[in-house]
Amino acid sequence: QVVARELAETQRSDMFRALETLSEPVIMMKEGIIASVNQATLNLFGYADKDELVGRPVTILMQPTEATAHDGYVDKYEITGERKVIGKPRVVTGQRKDGQSVSLTLSVSPCGMPGEYIGILYSRTQVVARELAETQRSDMFRALE
Repeated sequence: QVVARELAETQRSDMFRALETLSEPVIMMKEGIIASVNQATLNLFGYADKDELVGRPVTILMQPTEATAHDGYVDKYEITGERKVIGKPRVVTGQRKDGQSVSLTLSVSPCGMPGEYIGILYSRTQVVARELAETQRSDMFRALE
């Protein structure tokens, strides 16, 4: 048991290090509390240090209406396995430290242990720009046919 626990901790540490390198904001949550964030998350939400977020409710990064619904989504998934948000990218409005809103696409996945989740965020500005570029590229290829 001790060896298995040590292995799990090593794997978790390796995963945190890997997530730190991503350019997209990544949030690890356990039981509704922020367990880890990467630098991109700090930059997006206007925080200077991880200590400002780790150990706080993940709802600190949400608009009040989203925050109110959050625990219900998680509880429902934990009890029924029904995926309203889990595994389905959706548009959300985040709240920066300075109170400003930011439009995001959120993708949440379970992390293996009950109550543990990872969220990856994408700026809607970037998503819309990518979708526009893909549409323009498709239009260009159709015009060339």
